[in-house]
Amino acid sequence: MALHDLVDAALTVIDGQYSERFSWRAAKVDFSRSRAFVEAGLLPASITLQTQSYLDRALDESVLAEFETFAADTDIEPFDSAAEHDKWLHEPPDHGMSKPDVSDLLKLRE
Repeated sequence: MALHDLVDAALTVIDGQYSERFSWRAAKVDFSRSRAFVEAGLLPASITLQTQSYLDRALDESVLAEFETFAADTDIEPFDSAAEHDKWLHEPPDHGMSKPDVSDLLKLRE
């Protein structure tokens, strides 16, 4: 099975799916042609998803007004310990022994 077939299969499973409160849409597919990947014989692909959530009640956005940044760290199996996760919460984060598999940082306002 070629990479394009795997991406197509993933899109078939994910794109347009919905549940009672969530929906998913594949927004973009990228194939990295980075020199380092090519030299290693790799062609990684990424699928960017957009998710919509339907809340039971209206969101009072004023409670979010004081936040300037949203940060998320994701740990993928095999999981690091809770003690390591706690280190990631420090400011600045302690990534001396472990680090998140995926990190996202969104500046809400400057």
